[in-house]
Amino acid sequence: MTSPAFAVATYLDANSATLTAGTNLFVGRLQETPDLCVAVADYSSQSPEFTMGAASLDHSDLELVVRCTRDDYATGEDLAQTLRALINALTPGTYSGLVVLRVAPVDAVTALPPDKNDRPIFSARFSAVIQRG
Repeated sequence: MTSPAFAVATYLDANSATLTAGTNLFVGRLQETPDLCVAVADYSSQSPEFTMGAASLDHSDLELVVRCTRDDYATGEDLAQTLRALINALTPGTYSGLVVLRVAPVDAVTALPPDKNDRPIFSARFSAVIQRG
């Protein structure tokens, strides 16, 4: 079963000119290289809503994490803001076999502490509504 993080990563891969899955776009966690990269991860969920019949609506929370080069804070923040807007514009559809109805931001882009190599990290969180069944 595909997770919401894979669905959003598929959407970003298809709709961002700067990201390529497996090269600078990852699911689950950031890789050590390249310096400028993005990860999408599932981090929590709420109880599903059961609708008429066998279908349900799952409410899943996602996190987008952007890391940039050590001395280029502005590029990392700008990419995080751009991707936040891109995810917010996601249209309902099927991504990686998952029916995604909505992915809405739940907070603004936030700067996190730098990684062990002093590279800036930014985060934005989202709430996704997924139709199953």
